[in-house]
Amino acid sequence: IACVKKMSVDDLRRLLYFVTESPAIPFGGLSNPRGHAPVDRITVRCNKKSSTTSLPVSSVCFYTLTIPLYESSDLLEDKLLTAIRECGTTFDFR
Repeated sequence: IACVKKMSVDDLRRLLYFVTESPAIPFGGLSNPRGHAPVDRITVRCNKKSSTTSLPVSSVCFYTLTIPLYESSDLLEDKLLTAIRECGTTFDFR
């Protein structure tokens, strides 16, 4: 993804955490994670059925990033940055 190449180091770390739930690549690589099944790569999928107003989602157990089919690369970049920057934010609905 071209927008990933433009990311700051902090945003790259956020992206890694968003997809793997790890702040850094595990010692021994992705195939040797603690608490997860071994995976040898991060997979990026396109979900053509998702609304273009939706944010990207991840499946941390499988190191998978699923992105809606956005109308432009600018929209993709905006939505991806929003998702990774808000990752870990909790909502309290009391």
